[in-house]
Amino acid sequence: MKDPLDHLTIRDTVTDDIVSLRTMHARAWRDTYPSDEHGVSREWVKERTDAWLTPEGIDETKVRSKEVYGHPDHLHKVAVLPDGTVVGMIHLARKEGGYRLNALYVDKQYYGTGVAQRLMEAALAWSDPTLPIDLQIVIYNERAKAFYHKRIRRETGHGSGVRRCHTGNYDGTERRRKMKLEGKPFENSAFCRGVGYAEGGASMDIAKIELTGRYPERGWIMNEVSYELAYVLQGNGDFIRDGQDTLRISGGDVVSIPVGKKYAWYGNLTIVVACSPPFDPAQHKFLEEAR
Repeated sequence: MKDPLDHLTIRDTVTDDIVSLRTMHARAWRDTYPSDEHGVSREWVKERTDAWLTPEGIDETKVRSKEVYGHPDHLHKVAVLPDGTVVGMIHLARKEGGYRLNALYVDKQYYGTGVAQRLMEAALAWSDPTLPIDLQIVIYNERAKAFYHKRIRRETGHGSGVRRCHTGNYDGTERRRKMKLEGKPFENSAFCRGVGYAEGGASMDIAKIELTGRYPERGWIMNEVSYELAYVLQGNGDFIRDGQDTLRISGGDVVSIPVGKKYAWYGNLTIVVACSPPFDPAQHKFLEEAR
């Protein structure tokens, strides 16, 4: 029987593939990731993938591709039809102690045809069979989990021809990753309330804060560990830094708050504050000084 994929070619990705590749990639995201149960809306996925296909998005991909396509530490291949249409892609990269599978996507109409398997076989042939491959899968992508466990199962020894596969965390357990984080409400004072967003192990966090007066109500605050960057979404008020300089701020302004600098807010403001490393109340020091 004739192989239904005889017309398909697996080859190295080149710059001329980018438009077709990104178009397929965007369709694959839209088919895979929307999940009301896990807080990932179709609108969010569409908005993000639409940006890939703008002239600016294509140009950005072309710039990034120069560090990947043809690089000895990266395998980047596509599955293409005779007319050059990309229907699948894979990206495997070397890292310390093994490899990281950055992407494997196939157009939905080619599910179950063997395209993904051929791409994976190309990656496995390129890599060292004695080293593990790390990858991450969203918790609700059952199709992907079944594919990887079947193709590159975990094992404790070598020599069987079966590759070890670390899914999610390095201990081999799946890491629960959400594209949409759940916020944690907080109240610092009667005039300062907000919602914080953080992911375990991340190097930063972010919070949306509503100010309706002075915070702190008297004296100053100082972050002894984290650098903070604040963006004013709306409103008007004052940012008082180092206990002396007063800056008038309003929507669109950005305030940089270095580590160890005392400051206070005053006004009716909605701000977004990013902290790196993540915020911890223990590192926030209150200084009792008169204004």
